[in-house]
Amino acid sequence: MMRVGLFFGSFNPIHIGHLLIANEALHTDLIDQVWLCPTPQNPHKQKASLLDYQKRLDLCHLAIDNTSRIVVNDFERFLERPSYTANSMRYLISKYSTYAFSIIVGEDNYRTLHKWHDANWLMETFPFLVYSRLGLEEEKLLSDKEVFHTTHQFFGCDLLDISSSSIRQRIREGKSIEYLTPPAVVEEITLSKLYQNND
Repeated sequence: MMRVGLFFGSFNPIHIGHLLIANEALHTDLIDQVWLCPTPQNPHKQKASLLDYQKRLDLCHLAIDNTSRIVVNDFERFLERPSYTANSMRYLISKYSTYAFSIIVGEDNYRTLHKWHDANWLMETFPFLVYSRLGLEEEKLLSDKEVFHTTHQFFGCDLLDISSSSIRQRIREGKSIEYLTPPAVVEEITLSKLYQNND
């Protein structure tokens, strides 16, 4: 059975922090592949701040460079918007009945999971692979029994303090984004003049 970790996000744009998370999730040996799933319209973010979906998708493909264990899946483009994770998961389990899915999520978002659409169903049905953005100790997260579900897994990930919004800000200010995202992504953003007028 293929074990897939689903990494949902706007990827606006994708950067090395996203790739580090995907790589660390693979090294837990709890999954066989990571699917990067760019979200056409995140229900918690302003649509106006998003680059065109196809362009974000293209940047994701450039970033992973045809690796076999990290792949891009654009299935959410065909689903109802905004893109609720619960709706996406129902679609996936109907289409890939022999796959075992986990959801990769940051500790900060995991703590607000109870606010998600159909949160109880998600938490009871799927394992969550939870990573810390700020070096949170595993014991601290696990001890918070009201937050951490017993079937979910924690994995540490030492991350640089990089965000898509900070990259967009640097582009608007004319600053370099070298080494913050893969070279092919930097090149495409530069040549196509992406994000120069995007909030």
